[in-house]
Amino acid sequence: MPPTRTPSGALKIKGLGGRSHWLLQEVDQHTQPSGFIDITVEILGRYHMMVKDSLVTVLFVADYTPMKIPTPNLSGRFPRKLQPYVYRIECEKSALPSANSIKIGSICTITNNRIVLRDFYGTGLGGRQHDPIAKEHTLKWKAQPGELHTDRRVAKLIRRRTDLGPVMTPISDVEEGSVVSFTAQVMYVISDRDSTSLYVTDYTPNSHLLRDGGQDPPRL
Repeated sequence: MPPTRTPSGALKIKGLGGRSHWLLQEVDQHTQPSGFIDITVEILGRYHMMVKDSLVTVLFVADYTPMKIPTPNLSGRFPRKLQPYVYRIECEKSALPSANSIKIGSICTITNNRIVLRDFYGTGLGGRQHDPIAKEHTLKWKAQPGELHTDRRVAKLIRRRTDLGPVMTPISDVEEGSVVSFTAQVMYVISDRDSTSLYVTDYTPNSHLLRDGGQDPPRL
């Protein structure tokens, strides 16, 4: 089968079953052959659910290129800045052992993934995975300056992730009633019979923060 070009113009050499290795920004449910793709992604999250009495492991992954049709219903799970890049994969059958054992934060190549248009409380592109996850990349930094990884796809993914910059919301930008993700240092914990309060900081000021009228933490 002759090579083809992606929408971005990059040359694609067809692999097993006519599949190509793609970036997530290039694919949708009509990608040939029959929506089956190979991708290199970072594992961002995982949870388990039951579908028709069968266990399904859901992986959230990204290659840090924006999805054509973003995965909906991600607020509260991922920072707003990261959500356009997140791809949801339902793993079942032979894919379950590798999907359950792979480490969050690892970068891997997933082959024979079928991309479909699904309704996750809102229409979005998602994947189904029946085959084991093919390869988990060991991140070994090369000695030569500027070279990130021996695998060029992994190196480019790391570069795109770096270019995206921080994805967490600083506390200085938090507004009342908003759902956000942030990284902070825990300064003090107060617990009683009914609840636990955490006092945290990322060392950015927010003039809208008010005391809740409860017990104040000690002065640091």
